[in-house]
Amino acid sequence: MRKSKSSRDRSMTARASALDVPCTFEKWTPGRADATPAPKIVVAIGDCAHDCGVFAGGYGVVGPVSAILPVDAVVRGCPPVPREILLGILAALAKHP
Repeated sequence: MRKSKSSRDRSMTARASALDVPCTFEKWTPGRADATPAPKIVVAIGDCAHDCGVFAGGYGVVGPVSAILPVDAVVRGCPPVPREILLGILAALAKHP
């Protein structure tokens, strides 16, 4: 029996130790965050993840990542520069030795 895309995504998230969130939190997203085992590292990547950007107030948008999860690092920009993304991930890793 073939797994649905959402169940495959959830099983992949269950093996992750870091959650890089490049968008706003939508109605389906909190379940994926709950599937990530603790301790987890959360990096909010981009302006949309930080403050919802142009999607603020949208129908499917729950809010910024920090409203749902404790965020270890924020990478600003739209789109963020790849170097800044790597620096943000390293900063988050430094908080969790």
